[in-house]
Amino acid sequence: MGEKIVDGQGAKNGESRDEALFQENSGRLMTIKQAANFMGIAVWAVRRLVWDRKIPIVTFGGPKVYIDREDLLVLIEQSKRYADN
Repeated sequence: MGEKIVDGQGAKNGESRDEALFQENSGRLMTIKQAANFMGIAVWAVRRLVWDRKIPIVTFGGPKVYIDREDLLVLIEQSKRYADN
């Protein structure tokens, strides 16, 4: 509770922004906002990936939607390409 925020990105006690994001996203299921932070893209871009059926969602009968970290990692691997020369 008494941890000092070092910067506006949630990093505490000298940890980097990336370390702070990792701590925030340490569970398997993430909200759309957490998934966007994890991937470094906008929230609307994650929603677009869901709408385009590029990544599945997890629900538990309510309106809250979750994204599985493993599905994001698979999408990242499938999206890797070499640059065209």
